[in-house]
Amino acid sequence: MANLVTHSILLASEDWCKQAVSGKVKIYDFYVGRKKGIRSLSPGSVCVVLTKVSNIFYGEFTVTKVKLVDAREYQELASKGYIHEPQ
Repeated sequence: MANLVTHSILLASEDWCKQAVSGKVKIYDFYVGRKKGIRSLSPGSVCVVLTKVSNIFYGEFTVTKVKLVDAREYQELASKGYIHEPQ
């Protein structure tokens, strides 16, 4: 039986959306403790992005990679600017 791909609706700040569209931000960073979110997505999942305040549809993207990273790798990704407003 083939694996079913799960899709998601994600909330993001309008600033995150603008940075992602510009190509600067390449990672959707789930909040600490939200392991269910990361585990429910897989490559090929389609994520619809709504802005947090107004719940306006901003766009969508297809997941290419899902990964739980350690602190060192997180800091490396943040220093490259791939994560918007790191935790």
